[in-house]
Amino acid sequence: DTWGGMLSGQLYKDFELPYVQKIFKEVDLPSIYYLKNAHHLLPSMVKVRADFLSVCQTIDLADEPLLVKSGKGIQGNLFNALLYKDFDDLEKETLRVLKAAQRYKKFIFNLSHGIFPDIDPAKLRFIADIAHQFPRHKR
Repeated sequence: DTWGGMLSGQLYKDFELPYVQKIFKEVDLPSIYYLKNAHHLLPSMVKVRADFLSVCQTIDLADEPLLVKSGKGIQGNLFNALLYKDFDDLEKETLRVLKAAQRYKKFIFNLSHGIFPDIDPAKLRFIADIAHQFPRHKR
């Protein structure tokens, strides 16, 4: 939901959360719930019955106890504008997201909200290779 984060906590609880909960209650498939710019809505977001919660780059995966406590899988996003950085900086940022994600039992690495048309495709391959080579969780 790319617009839900624009709502206040109360408006989200009153006008969106009941419908989102109904959708995920009815869906009998693996599911991911994405809510953009929603740090202020995390207490409500974790109540949704989706298998995974997808968060935008504004949420720090290394420091979000509500997400850990939820027990859900997490999809975390590398900010797409970082693709304009040089390869060294891009590697550092990609590894930062992956290291932060080690605290979650299930994690999907994701690039946030699309790719700009002038991005060098080699950078996409570069971050994909880093993600695929990154060590699995240590539990």
